[in-house]
Amino acid sequence: MVELRIIAALSENRVIGRDGDKPWHLPDDLRRFRQLTDGHPVIMGRRTFQSICIKAGTRKPLPNRHSIVLSGKIDGFGDGIDVANFFEEAVDIAAFYSRDLDDVAYVIGGEQVFRSALAYPNTNVMELTHVKGTYVGDRHFPEYDQNEWVETNRESVVWTPEYTFVSYRKTA
Repeated sequence: MVELRIIAALSENRVIGRDGDKPWHLPDDLRRFRQLTDGHPVIMGRRTFQSICIKAGTRKPLPNRHSIVLSGKIDGFGDGIDVANFFEEAVDIAAFYSRDLDDVAYVIGGEQVFRSALAYPNTNVMELTHVKGTYVGDRHFPEYDQNEWVETNRESVVWTPEYTFVSYRKTA
């Protein structure tokens, strides 16, 4: 069974996006995202796919990662991208592509996909970038029971804005 890991950057007021983009630019966070997800399947919603791939001028999957998009629409995603109608189907596709690896897949957004992942029993790790400050946004990271997660690693970055990489593992 594939282990799901959530990876996200969120502000103190849980903002993860605004108008299809992030309200900040954090080069170290982007490097960390690439390093952690490299070689693994990634599960994302349609809007996240649009913000990452289409805004970059391509309909291609993220390099060296198998992209799985949750959408009721099958067309318009490009070659090399699987489309799933519901979260469990996306997990099954991720399990297929991660079977020869370490059975790990990353959930990379957006809000509804994070909500589904938090409710999924095999989501055992969260890699969160906590961005200092409050931001205006239209997408938020869902509330979760913090008692179910234990911090396993923390690394602060002195930058503007300040942010901290925190790894969590599910306790229950």
